[in-house]
Amino acid sequence: LGGCGILGVGIWLAVTQGNFATLSSSFPSLSAANLLIVTGTFVMIIGFVGCIGAIKENKCLLLS
Repeated sequence: LGGCGILGVGIWLAVTQGNFATLSSSFPSLSAANLLIVTGTFVMIIGFVGCIGAIKENKCLLLS
């Protein structure tokens, strides 16, 4: 659920702020919105893998 929240905030920032929240002028694609979107997606994937590992009782998936 935390990953969904972070992803939602990142998408909201991307839609409302545009390029205003750019973190570096030399890397225009490195913005707070893009950073939150990537982080939220990563957290959601790790959470999903953990849930699948708990359901299947797979030690390898649980360690992730």
